[in-house]
Amino acid sequence: SILEYVLLGRAPYLMPLEMPDDSDCRIAAEAMAMAALSGWEERSITTLSGGELQLVLIARALVQQPEILLLDEPGSHLDLGNLSQLIKILRAQNESGVTVLFSTHDPNFAARLADDLVLMQAGRLIDHGPNSKMLTEEKLSGLYNTPVTTITQDGLKFVTLA
Repeated sequence: SILEYVLLGRAPYLMPLEMPDDSDCRIAAEAMAMAALSGWEERSITTLSGGELQLVLIARALVQQPEILLLDEPGSHLDLGNLSQLIKILRAQNESGVTVLFSTHDPNFAARLADDLVLMQAGRLIDHGPNSKMLTEEKLSGLYNTPVTTITQDGLKFVTLA
């Protein structure tokens, strides 16, 4: 079940062969609620779409109560509603003192979430700095080897193909 899968994230806090207790289940329920998975506890993990599985993986990471959250392409497979939920989750984690590091190929996702960016290409550091200085047409066009346009609306930056 999804609950059992999320509870696997509590393994570092358990002795070998020890079962999760009520406290672990409460923490798992909180993580699932944060990932908008409440009511899915008994659902089979084999029935999930790619986006739903991504949210379960986020809940499993959150249940570990990390000080640093390291994520690889956390927004992959998510529709816009779930992507918005993920951004809220990661912002809340950061505001509560968790360091959030993530990789992404999506500059719009980075624009919504990251304070600082590291631009890399083929394993090489291209540039790094504040979001506002990294998400420029010049830097992103060079990074992606294709012309891009940036648009700012209501204080939010959007990146699109030119």
